[in-house]
Amino acid sequence: MEYFAILIKRSNTIFKIVNKTTNITIHDTYKLIPMRVDQFGEAFKLEQGKEIIPYALYNDEVVKTQYASIEKAIEILKKENMEEDWEDKIKLFKDNIKKWGIIGIKGTFNALEYCKIYCKNDCSVLMEGYESWRLTMKLLVDID
Repeated sequence: MEYFAILIKRSNTIFKIVNKTTNITIHDTYKLIPMRVDQFGEAFKLEQGKEIIPYALYNDEVVKTQYASIEKAIEILKKENMEEDWEDKIKLFKDNIKKWGIIGIKGTFNALEYCKIYCKNDCSVLMEGYESWRLTMKLLVDID
């Protein structure tokens, strides 16, 4: 019997799935590298860091209209980052919407485009961090 996917697991925990048909491999990087993605930049000497997103902003209305209030996003960022340096987070958010060219009319921004760029950047940081970790493991203990 030929299998289309291979699961690599230990103690009922999946670490890796390899789809032999499409040659796609999915790793549970958190099981391998138990740290938040926003810590990858410093830990792996990456040029980029973790972006900021107002998670609670996203609801059915925002998805339908694509746009959201900049003021509302800032309010949410303050609440979500109360224990951290939220002024820096808000500056980063404002810089991002300007840099990414997604400011709308009447104090709005394209929230779906923001989310798309955020996720793409998040995946890039995760991939670069994982590749750095993987190379280190290959050099130190000769495993892949």
